[in-house]
Amino acid sequence: MVIGNIITALDDMLIIKLVHPYKNVKQIVSFEDETIGEDINNYFLKFFRWSTDNQVFSDFVPLTDAKLQQIILDPTNNFWIEYKYEAIELDTGHELEFVSIALEIITDEGHLRAQVQVNVNSCDPNDRSCSGNLIIEDCCGEDNTFKPYDWANQANCLYDQLTAITTKIFGHCIRYYRAVPDKRSRDAFLKEDTLFTREIVKEIQVLVPDNAFPSSEFQFDPFDGMGHEGFEIHITRKEFEDAFGGRERPRERDSIYVPLTQKMYHVSSVALSDEIMQMHAYWRVKLVKWEDRQNIYDSPEIEQELDDLTVSMNDVFGEAINSDFLKITKPQQYQTIGTGKNDYVRSELNVEISIVDENINNNWTIVSKNYYALGKLNLGVVAAKYRKMVDIKAEDNRAFTFWFRSKFAISKPKLNILSYNNNNGDLQITTTQLNNYKLNDIVEVTNVPQLVGQILYIKQIIDPNTFVVESNFIIGIGTPTGKVQYKQNAPILYGYNVDNPTTNGMSIEVLKGFINVSINNVDYTFATGHNDYDADAWYSVVINMSNTFNQLTAYLYRLDKPLTYTNPQAQDSTLTPIYSETKDLNGPITVNSGSVWSVLGSPVDLTNIRIFEIPIEEESHDAVLNQYVVRDTQLALIVDNAIPQIQLLKMDNPR
Repeated sequence: MVIGNIITALDDMLIIKLVHPYKNVKQIVSFEDETIGEDINNYFLKFFRWSTDNQVFSDFVPLTDAKLQQIILDPTNNFWIEYKYEAIELDTGHELEFVSIALEIITDEGHLRAQVQVNVNSCDPNDRSCSGNLIIEDCCGEDNTFKPYDWANQANCLYDQLTAITTKIFGHCIRYYRAVPDKRSRDAFLKEDTLFTREIVKEIQVLVPDNAFPSSEFQFDPFDGMGHEGFEIHITRKEFEDAFGGRERPRERDSIYVPLTQKMYHVSSVALSDEIMQMHAYWRVKLVKWEDRQNIYDSPEIEQELDDLTVSMNDVFGEAINSDFLKITKPQQYQTIGTGKNDYVRSELNVEISIVDENINNNWTIVSKNYYALGKLNLGVVAAKYRKMVDIKAEDNRAFTFWFRSKFAISKPKLNILSYNNNNGDLQITTTQLNNYKLNDIVEVTNVPQLVGQILYIKQIIDPNTFVVESNFIIGIGTPTGKVQYKQNAPILYGYNVDNPTTNGMSIEVLKGFINVSINNVDYTFATGHNDYDADAWYSVVINMSNTFNQLTAYLYRLDKPLTYTNPQAQDSTLTPIYSETKDLNGPITVNSGSVWSVLGSPVDLTNIRIFEIPIEEESHDAVLNQYVVRDTQLALIVDNAIPQIQLLKMDNPR
């Protein structure tokens, strides 16, 4: 259980956020925090993630001085950081408390010691020396039920969740234009800003009370004249702050375009909602009909956009309308899957591939209805090709997700290693028994510290006992006490050119104990330690590739089927995490194979293959992986639910 900044139960966690960002930061040297209750048997596991806009964050990585020093910062940008403190060891009846944290930073002016920062609720308002710049959240855990006479923050968090859910379900998408005051035009005598610049535009969702939009009939207003009357909308605090940043709020002179009614409005007044426990979850915004004002200047792009609105809506909002159309209609998932050009996801589908109908349920949630039985094809044979090209630019990010069920054969015994030799700079291994390995087979060497956590590809066969792997010979590798074992692999997603292979491309493969991501012929191997997959269990994988933060992260989850069948009503749809690790990339990576993404024959059952344009935050993994119908289709490049093609003849003239 989490009470404020105190944790009383194992595996509970605190998310600690900044109210105001660090500025002019050139480098981070170290950190120092203060906690209460930590000892050898009770302690936190600490992580952090960072951002420059308080909207898109990196993945969580361990909170260490070395990791902080690796961050490359631009002093002209704000620096936002969030911490995660997880109670990894906690005795019964013991408590862990977070008190404060400080970063030692280097700025443009020189070296300084950052002021110790604490929770905003811990500072005396009259004590100016106290830096209350932290907000502590408990992620609204499962114990956060509605208790009106319990801790106020739990009730507020639940109420905040309900308003966000209501907006997502019943909200209307609008285009919001922010009018930012020009500070040079401030009138000190009248105490007001006289000039504004309209330069920030975001798409957000709002609620209309009783869904009562103004009537389309002409109405006469004694103040506004003939035209549509004004009305009220509600904008949630979280929706607005996610779009425009923390501590921001709607202001007069802002403009709103409502695609549903195809009309533009001005914000005439803003009022805080009357909420419980002084929790202001949303704003009441009064809108009046829009008219151009002389004291508001527009950027050239926005000026052209607003001018076009009076001529053609499609010319200005064509891209936004198309994005909304894709999000609502979801053509990759809802349109009938035919053959050839009528298959909107796949450009080719192997005629020998087996697509099996089977409902994969996570308690009351349908995860999938079909899967590819890729084990029916030979290893490496193309099972399906998609219509999306393998094209990742230096400014792009990607997220890859899929579900698989193991059909791996029983692992072969480990063979004793007789000797290591240097073969023209490569590592040559000789086993005491006949190994029967073949070219391009994958092996793992155990009990050798220099080779722990690696998979090795066989590049040359010398004799039935001796082979050469794609690894440099290691001087001083020691006496041959290790063992070698064949590793069967499953190439899940293939992004190299199948017809004309080059070193440019990307692929993801799963092995027992490993997940291997190959980018431009460089392997990033994640040693999951999970060497035995349950043949009846479904597993899910999330791969985040962030060029923004130069990170590659792999996550492995398991669907707990026994609980689903025995007592589903007492369970939720949370997946069981098995493994996660983040590796650093050497600068932004570009990938362009000149071909499309493919699925290859492999010893697994596969379904729910998705590629997204943005990384998926760890808190959203359960929601995204449990989606049979992807909600944010406009962010998805590939959505493949392994749906069979309809083998019906389509005739242009049915006569």
